[in-house]
Amino acid sequence: MLAQSAVYFGIRVANGLLSLGLVYVFTRLLDPQEYGRFVLAMSGSTVVGTIGFGWLNFGVLRFFSAYQIGGLRHAVLKSFLFVTGVLVLLVAGGGAVWWCGGDAKLIVATGVGGVALASFNLSVHVANAAGRPLIYGALSTCRLGISIAVGALIALTIPSAEAVVWGMIAGSAVSAGLAGALLAAPESEPVKSEISVRELVNYGLPLSVSAAAISVVDVADRFLLAWFHGAERVASFAACYDLVQQSVGAVLSVFSLAVLPAIFRYAHEHGSTGGGRPWAKLGSAMLLMGPLAFIAATGFKNEISLLVSEPNRSGVSELVPWIALAIAIACFKSLFLDVVFQLHKATTTLMWISLKMAAVSVGLNLLLIPSWGAHGAAWASVGTFLAGALLSWRAGAKMSRVPLVKRDVGKTACASVLALAALAAVRTDAPSGLLFGQGMFAVLVYVVFTVAFNTCGCRTWLSERWRAQRGLRISAE
Repeated sequence: MLAQSAVYFGIRVANGLLSLGLVYVFTRLLDPQEYGRFVLAMSGSTVVGTIGFGWLNFGVLRFFSAYQIGGLRHAVLKSFLFVTGVLVLLVAGGGAVWWCGGDAKLIVATGVGGVALASFNLSVHVANAAGRPLIYGALSTCRLGISIAVGALIALTIPSAEAVVWGMIAGSAVSAGLAGALLAAPESEPVKSEISVRELVNYGLPLSVSAAAISVVDVADRFLLAWFHGAERVASFAACYDLVQQSVGAVLSVFSLAVLPAIFRYAHEHGSTGGGRPWAKLGSAMLLMGPLAFIAATGFKNEISLLVSEPNRSGVSELVPWIALAIAIACFKSLFLDVVFQLHKATTTLMWISLKMAAVSVGLNLLLIPSWGAHGAAWASVGTFLAGALLSWRAGAKMSRVPLVKRDVGKTACASVLALAALAAVRTDAPSGLLFGQGMFAVLVYVVFTVAFNTCGCRTWLSERWRAQRGLRISAE
């Protein structure tokens, strides 16, 4: 787990820096109004890709151990082409372009972007399921690099949301084409069995509905902010959300990327619906690192806000802690707690949980955004993901024992509260610096108390590793 996680961590660091660069560049090339339109367009592309193609991604990840690339190729390709055709007919038949006035070009770019993003996401899911982290990293880096370069070049001439969206489309399309060359199975490779489209649909469709509901959770705040306060108010909130997601979310997803294929491989090899030791390791990692990422983001909220251009920076530093907390809870739920539903193929249960979350999200945003604006949207995110995590924990516990000890959850909570109290005691309005100062102090306090409490056996593990290394040195002497 550590070796695989280290590779994915390096990839995530590189991609995280590129993602931060994307926000840095585009918030400076576009004014708040255009950046807000760009954010709304990309949110729409995400929804299109998730609703139409998300079930294929889940199916590939779940069944790769049993069928490999050769056994999945035909069913996945047929399904992808069919959904793409349906989307084209819906856009043409609905006459959306003619009814949208001045935003017709952006609507078209949003639809094309959804298909391009879906093809890229399918490619990286195949790479992850195949245990090819370097290809996963190459594809992700290629997409972000091309998106920034092409989008910036077009935006320098035409500073509009459409220009940047087409840059994102170019990055996704080129990366997906590169994946086809890198991941294609040799034609001579024997195919033991092929999965049917029906099996993919039965497993993945509820997950696609679930992902669509989560997309509603992700974008409801942005669209309602635009509705109540204008697109320019979306810019600061979206820039902050994206920055935190590309730091906190990226770090926490590393463990899932490294371990999730091993969990499904364990279930396939043992003929069980349990994740075994890999799932337990994932739970410990998420429980330890989630609060750490949240505390680090809170400690460095001033530095994070400096990455956003001045016109879009208003109130960003105050939003960072709330958004970081929401993303940490969301990652704990989706990357760890929801694994049990995939192991048991109980995807319908997960679908209903996600639909409830969507309803909670819309309700909280409607209640809070009119009066509190972006802060209300951040609070609504925390409440929504916390409710979803509790629902997943309760439903999942009826299927399998969640491999976490309540005592460890309490220890993590205590260490987090102590770290936040220490941060509050030394907090000033001046920036704390990127490497030292208040943020690092809060992180250090959390680490010290986590080790002192022996949360998830981390102190025991460190002691065993130290004794083993010491024994090796003594033997060598």
